[in-house]
Amino acid sequence: MEHRRAGSPKRAPGRALALAIIAGSFVLSAATATRAANSSPDFSAWFSGAGGMLAAAQEFDSKPRPILVYFYTDWCGYCRQFERELLSTRDVGDYLDGILAVRINPESGPENAALGRRYGVRGYPGLFVHSAESRSISQIDRVDVVDGRPVMKTPSAFIDTVKQAGAR
Repeated sequence: MEHRRAGSPKRAPGRALALAIIAGSFVLSAATATRAANSSPDFSAWFSGAGGMLAAAQEFDSKPRPILVYFYTDWCGYCRQFERELLSTRDVGDYLDGILAVRINPESGPENAALGRRYGVRGYPGLFVHSAESRSISQIDRVDVVDGRPVMKTPSAFIDTVKQAGAR
């Protein structure tokens, strides 16, 4: 025997379950989108270390295109922020797929430390672009100064900065 309050509508069996599934899927979608926005970048296509720099230079010689060189350390909070807020975005990742990208930790060996000194790295992250046009090297930044405070560039502003340096 079914007990219900007088005047309350009879609910279809499974309706509550269906609503719970729909609500759960919205929560899961939101969590997935948040994770994607805050995920770590995929460095699998990047060249790594001094050996990677040499390989990127050889590829540059056969097919000139800009080279982004990113100096980082494992302890650098600004490096993690840069990776999380810019390098992990789809737009920046898609752009970097079309150029050469090298990631170097100067604390991971003498060859990498020598490269850091050669580039004049004094802080992290250190970002440099080798131009495909003039073969010059430009140091670039991940932030703009707004009202006297550093503000992370937007993905499109960062891409524009790399493009301009790569076309010098």
